[in-house]
Amino acid sequence: MRSGSARTRPPAARSRRPSSGDAVPKGLSEQRVPAGRYACATHVGPYEQLGDAWARFMGEWLPASGHRIGDGVSYEVYLNNPMNEPDKQKLKTEMCVPIR
Repeated sequence: MRSGSARTRPPAARSRRPSSGDAVPKGLSEQRVPAGRYACATHVGPYEQLGDAWARFMGEWLPASGHRIGDGVSYEVYLNNPMNEPDKQKLKTEMCVPIR
């Protein structure tokens, strides 16, 4: 997680919709995330380090920010993937948590 990269977003600041005709890959399911206020941080590095990045985000940044976890679900957005970026150190994952 980049230092200082956590930020908050106003409601409905972003919409990520699949193109019509996009199929959900086998073994995965679609879940709609409601509009709302989210704090997001970008992790740059291997997926294997995401657990540690989430722990720092939720255990350090969130308490220091004065925000509380809100209703809803936390989620990740994979901004690139190993098929397009073979260098694991350059993988980018946005982590988002609902806040109040």
